[in-house]
This record gives sequence, structure tokens and C-alpha cells, in this order.
Amino acid sequence: MHNSDLYCDCPDQEDRISTLEFSVESVAVDNYSVLPGDGNDRITLQASVNQKLIEQWTDGIEDFGRSNASLNQNAISIRRSYLHAGKGDDEITLDGDVVRSTVRSDGGQDTITINGDIVRSTIYSKIE
Repeated sequence: MHNSDLYCDCPDQEDRISTLEFSVESVAVDNYSVLPGDGNDRITLQASVNQKLIEQWTDGIEDFGRSNASLNQNAISIRRSYLHAGKGDDEITLDGDVVRSTVRSDGGQDTITINGDIVRSTIYSKIE
């Protein structure tokens, strides 16, 4: 068969695609154990999606003439991980979602701040 013999009566791609979906994900700690030990600790895990990248993506999609595109943004501070701050006055700040993880502090004047959703995770703080 020669290329000239091939024929495809395919519908226009735009007709077949109703919505284009894209995802951008930022993860600070993934599948890891964070074990700072005893003493006064300050732990900050921060995940954020670069907003300049999002603006460029949006402008590019508009320039391409696609109005049916969406972008999902996920910022995850800790995923499938274990964070254990030992004894001492600990300050734990998690900027982003906590997903399938355990966050634990043992005694002292501890603070745990989570700026995101908690999904299938355990947050534990021992009070002395």
C-alpha cells in the first residue's frame, strides 16, 4: 500500500475535544521521613505553584484560541511521608495540602499550622 492510497475521513480534532484539562503540581516533601530529633525546631514545608507560569500558560492558551481549557493547581506540603519533631518547643508550618502523611510532635510548647487541606492523614501532638 502506498501513502497515496491511504484515506481517513476523520472529524476535526476540535469537534472531538470538549474540554482540555491540565494540572500543575508542586510538592515540598514526597515519600520521605523528616526526623529533626529533640530540641527546639522550626520546620516549614512550603509548596506553591509559580503564578508567573500560570499567567504565561493562560496567555498562551488564549493566543492559541482555546477557550475550553482548564488548569488545576495543586500545592502539597507533604505527601506519603512521616514528620516527627521530637521533644522540645517545636514550630511546624505546612503551607500546602497534607496528603496520606503523619505529622507528630512530642511534648513541649508545640504549634502546628497547616495552610491547606488534610487528606487521609494523622496529625498528633503530645501535651506534657
